[in-house]
Amino acid sequence: MTSQARQFKSGAIYLFATLVDSVVPVITLPIFTRILSVEDYGALALAQVYALFAGGLANVGLNTAYNRNYFQYSQDKAREGQLFFSTILFVVFSSCAFGLLTFLWREPLSAFVIRFPHYGELLFWSFCGNCLINLRLYFLTYLRNKDRPKQYVANTILLSGLNLAVSLYCVVILRVGVMGIVYAQVISSLVVLVFLALQLRRELPFGFSWMMLTEELKIGAPLLPMIIFGVVGNHFDKYMVGLLSTVGGVGVYSVGQKIAMLIFTFTTSLQNVFSPQIYKKMFDGTAESPAEIGRYITPFAYIVALMALLLVLFAEEAVWLLMPPSFYGAIDIIILLSLFYTLLFFGKINGDQLIYAKKTMMTSVIIMGGAVVNVIFNIPFILKWGAVGAAGATLGSRVVTGGIVFKVAQHFYRVGWEYRKLGMIFAILFAAAFLLLILRAWAVPYPLRVVVKIAVLGGYGYVGFKIGFFHAMSPFSKRKVL
Repeated sequence: MTSQARQFKSGAIYLFATLVDSVVPVITLPIFTRILSVEDYGALALAQVYALFAGGLANVGLNTAYNRNYFQYSQDKAREGQLFFSTILFVVFSSCAFGLLTFLWREPLSAFVIRFPHYGELLFWSFCGNCLINLRLYFLTYLRNKDRPKQYVANTILLSGLNLAVSLYCVVILRVGVMGIVYAQVISSLVVLVFLALQLRRELPFGFSWMMLTEELKIGAPLLPMIIFGVVGNHFDKYMVGLLSTVGGVGVYSVGQKIAMLIFTFTTSLQNVFSPQIYKKMFDGTAESPAEIGRYITPFAYIVALMALLLVLFAEEAVWLLMPPSFYGAIDIIILLSLFYTLLFFGKINGDQLIYAKKTMMTSVIIMGGAVVNVIFNIPFILKWGAVGAAGATLGSRVVTGGIVFKVAQHFYRVGWEYRKLGMIFAILFAAAFLLLILRAWAVPYPLRVVVKIAVLGGYGYVGFKIGFFHAMSPFSKRKVL
């Protein structure tokens, strides 16, 4: 079995957690969409935009800095503990400060973000839930870098199970409305976070180092513009839909985004496998490293694109099955955003390239420019096509900014991408997506659309054989990838 095939086998543990974590929100859709309105989903989506923005500021980019610096101190237990607890204590203090401000100004903030002041409690508790999730990510990063996938997955499944149970109880039994989803996030995250804290306290010596924290802040602080403009770039579409259209339109858009984000969650899970390996190869610094990284990445790209292709081809069936007619407008949104989230696969690797080169300020500048491009795309698209236009604008702006990020990242650390193989993979995906959008717009009978979908799947399987994906993953393959 090849080295890469063995890594895919170990990565299957992470993927199982991703499957559970991704399926839970989908399981609740047939229930919640028949209790909560599109307006409820819209208000929740806008509250979460604020939570991501304020929570990102509270973290000051330390999640990225900690991940990078972990390997620098991982051989010394005492210094490893100092790095971890210095990071956690700072983030806890910062999050509490932002939380207090949010609580005091919750109604004016709600009026500004959601357009209605009575959603102030939803805004505050959404922020609290996001902060707990951010804190938990530091613990999970530690487990991932320690190569302990079973513990990583156990905590992820525990969180998903608790969140499912509590959200169903609050929304279905207690009938507290959309607040039930937020309460569930806070309660489940807090329980798992306490469990993780007790676990790591037993194995890591407590310590605090201003030197390590300052070093992290020097890496993380330049990312603040990226965080601010990243939220604008990634979530401005929802805010503009609410401003230029309706809060209900935001609800339909957010539900479509929730389903399309399965791809992003899937990719993030795979990142637990490929990101540490890429960093290790970068730090090896051999002349062969760039080409080896390029060969290593291609099979991951094929798998991510396959996930996206399945979602693109069967988006309409998923929506018909899961939701009432008031949410059917999410179908085209899912197709377009599936392409968007697939392109973020390259962004994850480009981010590793820039962070390795310590070009975090460059990353921030690019993200700021991307946010401006996103605004330019979104306004006319939303005015013309509403929520579907927002999805199209988000995809279009990513194509532009993603291309720039790719070029800049290659300048600072060259990866030997297998361009021909990647071109074949993504040509099939994008062609299938736009073909289905056209067939739906022309009201082509559903049986004919099914034939097209089957043909596309066959074509993608052929591409997999053509680029050697199945051969590389075979246990009998002699190919050494990484």
